Amino acid sequence: MPPAVFYFRENTLNHEGHELKKKKAFSFSLSPHLRHSCHSWLKNLSLLAVLLSPHPAMASADTPAAKVGGRTITIEELTKTVNSTPYALPHGSPATTSQKTLVMEVLGNMIDAELLFGDAVKQGVTATAAFAGEMNLHQRAQLAALYRKTILGAVSIDDNEIALFAKEKKIKEEAAKALLLKNRRRKAIENESIRLFDLHAVKYVPTIATAALSSLVDDDILVSSKSFSIYFKDVKGPLAEMGNGKDALMDVLAQSVEEELFAAAARDAGLDADKDYKDEIAENGRVLAIVIHRRNLEKHFTPAEKELNAFIKKNGHLRYTPQTAEVLLIVAKSKPEAEALRQRALKGESFYALATEHSIAPNAGINAGRIEPVRIGEHPYSRIDETLMQMKPEEITPPIKGGKGYSIFKLLSITPREKRGAADLRKAASQLIIESRMLKYLEELRVGKDIAIYPAVNDL
Repeated sequence: MPPAVFYFRENTLNHEGHELKKKKAFSFSLSPHLRHSCHSWLKNLSLLAVLLSPHPAMASADTPAAKVGGRTITIEELTKTVNSTPYALPHGSPATTSQKTLVMEVLGNMIDAELLFGDAVKQGVTATAAFAGEMNLHQRAQLAALYRKTILGAVSIDDNEIALFAKEKKIKEEAAKALLLKNRRRKAIENESIRLFDLHAVKYVPTIATAALSSLVDDDILVSSKSFSIYFKDVKGPLAEMGNGKDALMDVLAQSVEEELFAAAARDAGLDADKDYKDEIAENGRVLAIVIHRRNLEKHFTPAEKELNAFIKKNGHLRYTPQTAEVLLIVAKSKPEAEALRQRALKGESFYALATEHSIAPNAGINAGRIEPVRIGEHPYSRIDETLMQMKPEEITPPIKGGKGYSIFKLLSITPREKRGAADLRKAASQLIIESRMLKYLEELRVGKDIAIYPAVNDL
């Protein structure tokens, strides 16, 4: 299954050079398909963790990071999840402020996942046919992989054979060993497939060769055996990905048959009692329950036509694709100071030098006015957005009042303003409504729940 996409808020600089939160996406593999935003309530819990931990200490793997009802999220789980992102924690050196923020955001996602799982069980998701069917498919795939591993692990090649092959092919022994192993392993898989094929009396339905794909229905049996049957509905998904042709159908069936045979052999060998296998199946059961529950919730939260039209009318910025503006920034304490710096820049002085020497924005002396690209149109237009959209590259804004002073921007570049197509507009608006309702639902799930974040989180 593909990795989940989660969102965390990355520290960047706003129009006054002060830190703000900006959403940025990353993937990790703990919870496939699961996706949701982080929430402001974590800030208070994060502060509590800091206050409760005046004397940092090394946490062990089973040290609790958080508790959600009766479920404990350990430091080991949290660390593995964080380290599966592109923003892994450093080894042997203290985490930066932004990395600690990431830890809290990831932990927040894990807490939300626990809440959604509990709600999914309560709503009966794990008792549905959809859940059972998808779990069976995953169990089959995992067992087949375990059995395939045992086959490959039994393949060996002696040193004399490697030396003779290397001499014959005039290649290095390392290359000879790799080629011999590859060929022998492929042959071992083929031989075991043939043996199990005969053992389970696998038969392809004759009409497969002559029937048009368009004539097949979900309950048509394509393959039968002593221990399993494969229906058209079982291969429709993979078949569509491979082109919906007859050759593609035969390839998908061959893969499915091998997986069924290897899974059955794995059960016969007792591999389904393997602890790691059981743990992974249990975790994937949790993930699947969350996935199905989110899918159901998103369907329920999909806005009606009237709601969607009203939302689009109210949020005019959605009619255009977001733009990206590259800018330089100077922040001054007063409007006259900002205007004086603007005039100096307009007369040819280096904006970079002016920012370095005079800007009161944090780190201006280091970044020389450079800030993260400004995204225009992801939210209702601000005064800064509207000003930048009307400018040309190299132009400088008049002073713009903010909470900490007056800002002037120099526009370096801006992407074109392009109108969304009708379908894209409605899709973007609908997704925003669904996400907003999902956030509200998660907030309601937290009410009355026993949720705690422990001090050890601050020591990572």
